[in-house]
Amino acid sequence: MKKLSLTWPLALLFILTSFLSACSKDEDDPEPTPTNTTKYWEMGVEGGNFSINTKDLVLYDDGVSVNYNNYYVMQTSLPTSDFEYYGLAILVPNDPSLYSVDVSGVSAIVSHAGGETGNVYTSGKYVDQIELKGETYLRYKLEMRDQLLSADANTFHNVVTSMTVKYTNKSTGALVNSRNVKVEVYVRD
Repeated sequence: MKKLSLTWPLALLFILTSFLSACSKDEDDPEPTPTNTTKYWEMGVEGGNFSINTKDLVLYDDGVSVNYNNYYVMQTSLPTSDFEYYGLAILVPNDPSLYSVDVSGVSAIVSHAGGETGNVYTSGKYVDQIELKGETYLRYKLEMRDQLLSADANTFHNVVTSMTVKYTNKSTGALVNSRNVKVEVYVRD
Protein backbone atom coordinates (compact mmCIF):
# COMPACT_ATOMS: atom_id res chain seq x y z
CA MET A 1 0.00 0.00 0.00
CA LYS A 2 1.08 3.50 -0.80
CA LYS A 3 1.18 6.16 1.88
CA LEU A 4 -0.45 9.46 1.01
CA SER A 5 1.62 12.49 1.54
CA LEU A 6 0.25 14.83 4.19
CA THR A 7 1.22 17.85 2.06
CA TRP A 8 -1.43 17.30 -0.61
CA PRO A 9 -4.54 17.29 1.75
CA LEU A 10 -3.20 20.32 3.63
CA ALA A 11 -2.74 22.23 0.37
CA LEU A 12 -6.29 21.36 -0.69
CA LEU A 13 -7.66 22.49 2.70
CA PHE A 14 -5.76 25.79 2.41
CA ILE A 15 -7.15 26.44 -1.10
CA LEU A 16 -10.73 25.71 -0.02
CA THR A 17 -10.45 27.89 3.08
CA SER A 18 -9.04 30.77 1.02
CA PHE A 19 -11.82 30.44 -1.54
CA LEU A 20 -14.60 30.35 1.08
CA SER A 21 -13.28 33.35 3.01
CA ALA A 22 -13.03 35.35 -0.21
CA CYS A 23 -16.69 34.58 -0.98
CA SER A 24 -18.09 35.45 2.44
CA LYS A 25 -19.58 38.89 3.03
CA ASP A 26 -17.52 41.29 5.08
CA GLU A 27 -19.69 42.84 7.79
CA ASP A 28 -18.07 46.24 7.14
CA ASP A 29 -19.24 46.26 3.51
CA PRO A 30 -22.03 48.83 3.01
CA GLU A 31 -25.41 47.74 1.70
CA PRO A 32 -25.71 48.15 -2.03
CA THR A 33 -27.37 51.38 -3.11
CA PRO A 34 -30.70 51.06 -4.91
CA THR A 35 -30.49 51.07 -8.68
CA ASN A 36 -33.80 52.94 -8.92
CA THR A 37 -32.85 56.61 -9.07
CA THR A 38 -36.30 57.95 -9.97
CA LYS A 39 -37.13 61.11 -8.04
CA TYR A 40 -40.81 60.44 -7.41
CA TRP A 41 -41.27 63.84 -5.76
CA GLU A 42 -40.50 65.43 -9.16
CA MET A 43 -43.46 63.62 -10.74
CA GLY A 44 -46.99 64.99 -10.57
CA VAL A 45 -49.66 63.77 -8.18
CA GLU A 46 -52.49 62.51 -10.40
CA GLY A 47 -56.21 62.85 -9.89
CA GLY A 48 -58.12 59.59 -9.94
CA ASN A 49 -61.81 58.93 -9.44
CA PHE A 50 -64.01 61.94 -8.62
CA SER A 51 -67.57 61.95 -7.33
CA ILE A 52 -70.24 64.40 -6.24
CA ASN A 53 -72.83 63.01 -3.85
CA THR A 54 -72.94 59.37 -5.00
CA LYS A 55 -72.38 60.05 -8.70
CA ASP A 56 -69.02 59.07 -10.19
CA LEU A 57 -67.82 61.59 -12.76
CA VAL A 58 -65.29 61.25 -15.56
CA LEU A 59 -62.21 63.44 -15.03
CA TYR A 60 -60.60 64.97 -18.09
CA ASP A 61 -56.97 66.01 -17.85
CA ASP A 62 -56.40 69.71 -18.50
CA GLY A 63 -52.81 70.22 -17.44
CA VAL A 64 -50.45 68.46 -15.10
CA SER A 65 -47.41 69.91 -13.40
CA VAL A 66 -45.41 68.77 -10.42
CA ASN A 67 -47.35 70.86 -7.90
CA TYR A 68 -50.66 71.86 -9.57
CA ASN A 69 -52.91 69.58 -11.60
CA ASN A 70 -56.09 70.62 -13.39
CA TYR A 71 -58.96 68.34 -14.32
CA TYR A 72 -62.46 69.10 -15.50
CA VAL A 73 -65.87 67.45 -15.54
CA MET A 74 -68.59 68.15 -18.06
CA GLN A 75 -71.53 70.34 -16.99
CA THR A 76 -74.00 67.84 -18.44
CA SER A 77 -72.68 65.03 -16.22
CA LEU A 78 -73.21 66.83 -12.89
CA PRO A 79 -75.91 65.56 -10.50
CA THR A 80 -79.15 67.56 -10.40
CA SER A 81 -79.42 67.77 -6.60
CA ASP A 82 -77.54 70.16 -4.30
CA PHE A 83 -73.89 69.14 -3.85
CA GLU A 84 -73.07 67.90 -0.36
CA TYR A 85 -70.47 65.14 -0.68
CA TYR A 86 -67.32 65.18 -2.80
CA GLY A 87 -64.82 62.36 -3.22
CA LEU A 88 -61.43 62.46 -4.91
CA ALA A 89 -58.82 59.75 -5.33
CA ILE A 90 -55.27 61.02 -5.66
CA LEU A 91 -52.39 58.97 -7.02
CA VAL A 92 -48.97 59.66 -5.51
CA PRO A 93 -45.95 58.26 -7.41
CA ASN A 94 -43.62 56.17 -5.24
CA ASP A 95 -41.49 53.06 -4.85
CA PRO A 96 -42.74 51.75 -1.48
CA SER A 97 -39.63 49.62 -1.02
CA LEU A 98 -37.49 52.79 -0.91
CA TYR A 99 -39.67 55.61 0.45
CA SER A 100 -42.57 56.09 2.78
CA VAL A 101 -45.10 58.76 1.84
CA ASP A 102 -47.10 60.99 4.16
CA VAL A 103 -50.05 63.01 2.83
CA SER A 104 -51.04 65.62 5.41
CA GLY A 105 -52.39 69.13 5.84
CA VAL A 106 -55.25 68.41 3.45
CA SER A 107 -57.84 71.10 2.78
CA ALA A 108 -60.55 71.48 0.15
CA ILE A 109 -62.36 74.62 -0.96
CA VAL A 110 -65.45 74.60 -3.19
CA SER A 111 -65.98 77.68 -5.38
CA HIS A 112 -69.46 78.47 -6.63
CA ALA A 113 -71.45 81.37 -8.06
CA GLY A 114 -71.95 82.87 -4.58
CA GLY A 115 -68.29 82.69 -3.49
CA GLU A 116 -66.44 79.84 -1.85
CA THR A 117 -66.77 77.56 1.14
CA GLY A 118 -64.37 77.19 3.99
CA ASN A 119 -62.41 73.96 4.28
CA VAL A 120 -64.83 71.10 3.53
CA TYR A 121 -62.25 68.27 3.81
CA THR A 122 -63.43 65.64 6.31
CA SER A 123 -61.18 62.58 5.99
CA GLY A 124 -58.69 60.69 3.89
CA LYS A 125 -57.08 57.29 3.84
CA TYR A 126 -54.58 55.16 1.97
CA VAL A 127 -56.39 52.65 -0.27
CA ASP A 128 -53.82 50.62 -2.23
CA GLN A 129 -51.06 50.80 -4.80
CA ILE A 130 -51.55 50.59 -8.55
CA GLU A 131 -49.44 50.57 -11.69
CA LEU A 132 -49.95 53.54 -14.03
CA LYS A 133 -47.83 54.42 -17.05
CA GLY A 134 -45.21 51.90 -15.93
CA GLU A 135 -44.81 53.45 -12.46
CA THR A 136 -46.14 52.54 -9.02
CA TYR A 137 -48.64 54.95 -7.48
CA LEU A 138 -50.14 54.98 -4.00
CA ARG A 139 -53.89 55.64 -4.10
CA TYR A 140 -55.49 57.79 -1.40
CA LYS A 141 -59.21 58.54 -1.07
CA LEU A 142 -60.10 62.07 0.11
CA GLU A 143 -63.62 62.84 1.30
CA MET A 144 -65.26 66.24 1.59
CA ARG A 145 -68.62 67.47 2.84
CA ASP A 146 -70.30 70.83 2.31
CA GLN A 147 -73.05 70.86 4.93
CA LEU A 148 -74.34 74.20 3.66
CA LEU A 149 -75.08 72.71 0.21
CA SER A 150 -73.40 75.75 -1.35
CA ALA A 151 -73.31 74.50 -4.94
CA ASP A 152 -75.46 72.71 -7.47
CA ALA A 153 -75.14 71.92 -11.18
CA ASN A 154 -75.82 75.56 -12.11
CA THR A 155 -73.55 77.27 -9.57
CA PHE A 156 -70.56 74.91 -9.11
CA HIS A 157 -67.23 76.30 -10.36
CA ASN A 158 -64.53 74.06 -8.89
CA VAL A 159 -63.08 72.24 -5.91
CA VAL A 160 -59.40 72.78 -5.11
CA THR A 161 -57.75 70.25 -2.82
CA SER A 162 -54.41 71.25 -1.26
CA MET A 163 -52.05 68.97 0.63
CA THR A 164 -48.46 68.41 1.71
CA VAL A 165 -46.74 65.30 0.34
CA LYS A 166 -43.61 64.12 2.19
CA TYR A 167 -41.15 61.42 1.07
CA THR A 168 -38.97 59.73 3.71
CA ASN A 169 -36.09 57.36 2.95
CA LYS A 170 -37.06 54.01 4.51
CA SER A 171 -33.50 52.87 5.21
CA THR A 172 -32.22 56.11 6.82
CA GLY A 173 -35.42 57.72 8.08
CA ALA A 174 -34.33 61.02 6.52
CA LEU A 175 -36.86 63.37 4.95
CA VAL A 176 -36.07 63.44 1.23
CA ASN A 177 -38.66 65.91 0.00
CA SER A 178 -41.70 67.85 1.18
CA ARG A 179 -43.89 69.81 -1.19
CA ASN A 180 -47.30 71.43 -1.41
CA VAL A 181 -49.59 70.00 -4.07
CA LYS A 182 -52.95 71.19 -5.43
CA VAL A 183 -55.45 69.18 -7.44
CA GLU A 184 -58.26 71.20 -9.01
CA VAL A 185 -61.47 69.83 -10.53
CA TYR A 186 -63.58 72.40 -12.36
CA VAL A 187 -66.68 72.33 -14.54
CA ARG A 188 -66.64 72.88 -18.31
CA ASP A 189 -69.67 73.49 -20.53
